[in-house]
Amino acid sequence: MPYRGIVATQEHYAAAIAEAGVRSCIDPRRLEIPGALVMPERAELQGTLACNGVFDTEWVIHILGGPTAGQDSVRQLSALTALVLLGMETDGVVISWESYRTDDGTSIPSIALRWTTASDWIGPEHG
Repeated sequence: MPYRGIVATQEHYAAAIAEAGVRSCIDPRRLEIPGALVMPERAELQGTLACNGVFDTEWVIHILGGPTAGQDSVRQLSALTALVLLGMETDGVVISWESYRTDDGTSIPSIALRWTTASDWIGPEHG
């Protein structure tokens, strides 16, 4: 049984970012640029007896700018990042400049925000 908390948390972050004024989504096929894509990068269950434990999730938000170049691109991505950070309500964020590659191979300038969350998890027999 998949851990449904990841989708709920993903939707929570996307909604908070949208409230801050940045288009956001959780499905790369529905991405609108400029905007933010909220994705779990890696998830791992630290299991204990009776299937209880902590579920660690590494998150990434790709902030993607529109068709600008040079200083205009830097300004746009920086402004979007500031708004996204206002809406996130999380600590320990690592920020990096990257190039996001779409399914069709297009490379888009982006800023990536990464952090890790730990959630209590109860096995399927309890949920």
